Amino acid sequence: MLRAWAQQRVERVYHAWAGRRPHARPNGWLFQSLSATWRTSRSLYRRWQRSRQTLLLCLDEPARLTGLGSLTGWVLSREAEVVRVEAWVNGCCIAHTVPNHQRLDAKQAYPFYPARQTGYRLCPTPGLLPDGIYSLRIVARDSAGNTTEQTARLHIDRFTLADDSHATPELFGSDREYQHWLKEHDQHTLAICHEGPSFSIIVLRTPGNDARQSIERQTYPHWQVLECDATIESMNEALSRATGDLILLMTGQDQLHPQALHAIALAHQAHQADLYYTDEDVLHPLGYRCQPFFKPAWSPELFTTMPRLSRGVYFRRSLRLMTGLLDTKSLRPSNYLVRMHGYAEYSETMAPHRMTFNPDSLTYHALARWDLMLRLLEQPGCKASHVPGIFYHVAYDEPKDNTQHIGIDVLQHVLERQGKRDRVEAGRYPGTYRCRPNLDTPLVTILIPSKDQPRLLKRCINSIRERTDYAAYEIIVLDNGSVQPATLRYLAHCGADRVITVQEAFNHSSLNNLGAEAAQGEYLVLLNDDTEVLHPGWLKALLEQGQQPGIGAVGGWLLYPDGQTQHAGIMLDPNEIGFNINSDMLSDGLDRGLGSVVREVSAITGACLLVRRQLYLESGGLDAEHLPTSFNDIDFCLKLRRQGWRILHTPFARLIHHEAATRQVEQGKAEYRQIMIERWGTELHTERFWNQHLGRCSDWSRGLVFRFGCR
Repeated sequence: MLRAWAQQRVERVYHAWAGRRPHARPNGWLFQSLSATWRTSRSLYRRWQRSRQTLLLCLDEPARLTGLGSLTGWVLSREAEVVRVEAWVNGCCIAHTVPNHQRLDAKQAYPFYPARQTGYRLCPTPGLLPDGIYSLRIVARDSAGNTTEQTARLHIDRFTLADDSHATPELFGSDREYQHWLKEHDQHTLAICHEGPSFSIIVLRTPGNDARQSIERQTYPHWQVLECDATIESMNEALSRATGDLILLMTGQDQLHPQALHAIALAHQAHQADLYYTDEDVLHPLGYRCQPFFKPAWSPELFTTMPRLSRGVYFRRSLRLMTGLLDTKSLRPSNYLVRMHGYAEYSETMAPHRMTFNPDSLTYHALARWDLMLRLLEQPGCKASHVPGIFYHVAYDEPKDNTQHIGIDVLQHVLERQGKRDRVEAGRYPGTYRCRPNLDTPLVTILIPSKDQPRLLKRCINSIRERTDYAAYEIIVLDNGSVQPATLRYLAHCGADRVITVQEAFNHSSLNNLGAEAAQGEYLVLLNDDTEVLHPGWLKALLEQGQQPGIGAVGGWLLYPDGQTQHAGIMLDPNEIGFNINSDMLSDGLDRGLGSVVREVSAITGACLLVRRQLYLESGGLDAEHLPTSFNDIDFCLKLRRQGWRILHTPFARLIHHEAATRQVEQGKAEYRQIMIERWGTELHTERFWNQHLGRCSDWSRGLVFRFGCR
């Protein structure tokens, strides 16, 4: 039949060209030539179609990063949608994205490929790699599992086009970029402050006189300086002689920004707080400033686990009078030596281990200052306020002795004074700590909504059963009307305690609300079916924080399958409602460990969320009527915060989130976004727990945006 059709088509073409002349017969030489040409062309076309690549990838030339540049290109897929484009250097993924705009040049060159979003833009975090020439590998992957890659030479020269007179060869990466940011944003426009507080600045005598010189350069006139020796007794004597309204403790090598006291005085007039702290950076040995630390709003968990937040803290003298002086009881070396080396009591036989303890070290005094700050914050009604701006400069100092154990003793002493029986451990980040309260053992109900995803659901349930060291829990699967035979067979013996089937259109909020009503546990864990538990202590880590007074909800640390951070809390945004704090914001380390400690956040994702069942029901649960799929978790957290509850993120509950496995384009997301803006417009503009200099993803920039001209 095909042959007859082809012969008929050739005859029509032939007659249209040659006309109906007697010598032009189908069996003539011209007809045979046309037929052979057609057969050859058809064979070549089939061969070309078989050899056509499934994925086509192109990187625009040249591959060069200058200033705040990016890498662009396009990718085409013949079979499925492209789900990820990655840039790799030296075995590390430096950036990733998805195609999100059309490239007309690619469409015109390859019209036979499906019309999808083809253009991509990769934005490696500035400072992630020093300037130089690297071997770059671009990898693209579609949803069908097909991959392709392209290699090129990558030239990184971030400041070739910028004025580099204030950057130095000794500084590179983000520290080098910080010099450019300082050039434009180091001077602050401050209101005139006529009648403000007076300051008493206690300076620890050290080699050099940098602190005194920086104080004398202050634009605010009402201050006094009290110098003391490197002993706790001398520091306490200076504290007793202080007469200022606000007191600051600093070492002789640290420095104040010329406008530091002026900014604190204005903040004191506006807020009347008891304690103030500012952002800080480090003074390089060559005199340059580097390693900025942009701090978040105050939360008790953060000050308890990060001693470095006690640097550059101003506190009321009246509060100090109620609290007392520096306490040395918790800084005795015997605590550590007895515990670690088995001595019955401290004695000279401990001499071989005295090298681990230096009572005259700056770190030792920093821990004493941290202990004082914690005692100040214990006072009823104590109010702390964050003053944004790099107003404190810390002297560069290499760690000289092992003080982590002394910090554990300090914090243990503080908790015992508060009547708590928490166990203190070293944190995930150097110089941080973890408090582990004694747990009650309430029943926890784990709610897992799912529909026709037996592979994902099986992996999720098996990981819970095999890797959870907390026994008092039940699993409820909320089946949203699965119809596939494989799913129905698995649900019959899936390992869950109960399976609740709901025959209705997909409504994530409604499913969790129904599960909460049917739950028997005192606590609920909302868990996506595309998550996978990584370590046994995940549920205990959530409960340790969820059982604390005043805590409304607790979220875990979610990772992509490749190990990159997908969620470490949510940062509010007035346009996009919220962004996950992820690897793009944590990759170059300028969060200074904030992502690795228990801390307060504005919101957390519903993919892993622990909450008291009674609180969940009393607050109305997730909004099933107006927010069935999107932003319901952020809305729930903001609702709890409005009622006075706090939201925490813990990095000690780690799970893999295979988010791309179930994520789809949601209909009506723009409508849900508008609902959130109308409902929470004011709150969305007041992100407090993640400093704005540490990244907003609403632009092309990934990671830290202190380079882009934030205040």
